[in-house]
Formats: sequence, C-alpha cells, structure tokens
Amino acid sequence: MAYYLIEEDPDSEFQISLGTVPLGREERKAMLLGEMKFIPGEPLTIPLAYPPGENMSDFMNHKYPIISPRFKDLLEEAATDRLFYREIYLEDDTYQYPYYYLAAPKYDCIDYKNSSCIKDERMPGGIRIKKGFYIRNAAVPKADIFRAQGLSNRRLIISERLKKLMEANNLKGIQYIETTKVSDMEETIEGLGGTQNESIKFGVYRL
Repeated sequence: MAYYLIEEDPDSEFQISLGTVPLGREERKAMLLGEMKFIPGEPLTIPLAYPPGENMSDFMNHKYPIISPRFKDLLEEAATDRLFYREIYLEDDTYQYPYYYLAAPKYDCIDYKNSSCIKDERMPGGIRIKKGFYIRNAAVPKADIFRAQGLSNRRLIISERLKKLMEANNLKGIQYIETTKVSDMEETIEGLGGTQNESIKFGVYRL
C-alpha cells in the first residue's frame, strides 16, 4: 500500500507567509510536539507577513501543520482517524482568515528493515531519510492521516485513498511525495565532461 508525505508547496502561487506566532514557551512546545492535552482550547491569532492572494493554500507546515476549512471538512467527512483541531485566525490589516492547527495520531510505524535512514543528531530520537522509507501497514490499520515516530511532528503522512480525495477536491498548495521517494540528504554530482561541478539537492524536505 502506498503512503504519501504531504508538504507545503514552496513554488505554489497560493503560498501564505506567516509572521511571528505569538506563543509562550510551553504552548509553543505543546504545538510543536502535537501534545493535544497541553494545547489551549481557545483560538489562536497569527499575523500574516504579507497580504495573501485571492486564493490561499489549503495546507501549511513551515511552522506547524495548519489546514483550511475546506481541508478540515474533507477530513471530517472522509477520514476515520481521531484528529485534534485548534481554531486559528490568520490576520492582516483588513481581515481574519479562519484556519485550523491539526494534530494527527502518531505511530511507531516506519519499517526500518526496508527503509534507508540515519540518525538525526539535531533531533533526539529523530531520523533523516536517505533514499525513501516504508510504512508497516499493520501499525497503521485503516489510518488515512498520521504522524510517524522519528519524523518531525510537522510532517504528515496520508493514505493513497485520502490523496485521491484531496486531489479530487482540488486542495491547493500541497506537494504529495510517495514515502519511498523521500530524501532529506544532499548529494554532489560531477558536471558533464568532468569540467564543472554542480551541487544539487534531491528532494530535500524539512524534518
């Protein structure tokens, strides 16, 4: 069964630029880790760094996983996972745009035997993906959207079923990367004829 990492598309015309998120230390930690019981229930207002375009992205995960009302409606209709939402308002000088912080279930589900990964010295208990990773199906029975132990809590994994529904609903500003093709590493190759060196990043995604 195929699974996909979803990422904020950095080249999307619908991209949203957030300003500084006004959080205290403990609240920030809870939201970074997705610790639902420590996240306040009241709405959070986040300033926008720049005025948004006419159409706005349905997903962001540069700082935290944030989804649009359209994305939330789809999850509530189609996904059976136990999800946590916190109401968020993205604010500029003239308007408040409703969005939601999303925390999905977290599973110890990476098939390390068949995955290519190394320890991430920057994150306790974290890993960096070299040349793709696999999910143990038995560890995520019927899950449509979830987090994987070892990866950053900003990184969400979805089932192929949910991917098709998201594409059918034309959710904007999202990259879908099959987990077997994810790489967090940088490689250097020789230029043609050996006369030029080029440093190329192959699928570098945030941890």
